[in-house]
Amino acid sequence: MTFPTGAPAPTVAFPVLEETVGRASAATFAGLSALRRRRVFHPYGVSFTGTLTVHGRQDPRFGASLLDTPAERTCIVRFSRGAGLPEPLPDILGMAVRILGPDETSSAQDLLLVTAGERPVARRMFLPSADYIAHHYSSVLPYRVGSTRQLFGARTRSRAEARTIDELTSLVVTGQVDVVLDIATPSGPWLPVGTLRLGRSMAPSASERLRFDVANSEPDIQAAGVLNALRRRAYPASQDARLAAATGH
Repeated sequence: MTFPTGAPAPTVAFPVLEETVGRASAATFAGLSALRRRRVFHPYGVSFTGTLTVHGRQDPRFGASLLDTPAERTCIVRFSRGAGLPEPLPDILGMAVRILGPDETSSAQDLLLVTAGERPVARRMFLPSADYIAHHYSSVLPYRVGSTRQLFGARTRSRAEARTIDELTSLVVTGQVDVVLDIATPSGPWLPVGTLRLGRSMAPSASERLRFDVANSEPDIQAAGVLNALRRRAYPASQDARLAAATGH
């Protein structure tokens, strides 16, 4: 059986836009983070350690070693509320996944996902949800994987509901939540690439220090497009301001 791998992804640079608009957005996010003393978006969440079992692909290959080579990779996963609305109100829920490299010298791969639809148009749109495990997650914005553009997605496997962070934590630590990591072209079917088994919850202080960033990536998986170029500027500025405000420096 073969699967479509998508059209080639053109390599496009946005140096002027990234320098001007990117600098302005970085300053804006930094100011908001300093005022809030938390992340501007996804301020409240919980993080877990985990293990990603990559299925691997041979024919056709994605052109990315992380996806093409069967392996087990250590992960960190943070679930969060996008706007920080009170539980259990619907919110844009987030799932940030950090896939650690096979050794200390390897790059980590960050995947930033939010609740979204599954169909081609809907997978590019935010979908508010009141349940952390009831809806599909999508990167919404594309990644360049090898020579193609792809979206990453995730779907949880559990029969229970998790409408609060405490409910989610209880399900995870008792082994009731697994996550299937998916990939798809903007208009193609979702294809499973691995299974993520979540483990222990992290201490709140350690979770708060996490800095997920679209710039954290392996060489053959890169966040693509102009909006991701702007995110590369805004995220570090926001994170630096948030930590400085929290520590009083």
